[in-house]
Amino acid sequence: MISFDFQQSLRSRQTRKMQNYICSECKKSDIKLWRGYSEELAILRCVDCTCKHEKVKSINENDLKKTDAIKWSVPAVPSRPNSYWGYTSVPENMVQWWNALPLRA
Repeated sequence: MISFDFQQSLRSRQTRKMQNYICSECKKSDIKLWRGYSEELAILRCVDCTCKHEKVKSINENDLKKTDAIKWSVPAVPSRPNSYWGYTSVPENMVQWWNALPLRA
């Protein structure tokens, strides 16, 4: 029987389209990234760099079940090149894409 991992397929297709989806500080990619809630220019950060920036303790997957925001940083979900969906406007397929990304590499 052939198994198909929908989440992996969705993640890899979308990530290939977003070559600049990397942490601006540590340069990690293919993971969940956050941006400032109302930043004019989005600075993308991985979970660890976001925690340092927001001055919070480390976060794990269980913490993200309550909320996906880290203080004033929200998921960076691309809408088009160098642009990101508003926090409450992300379409369901892109919510699934972001949720499918690993928290850390």
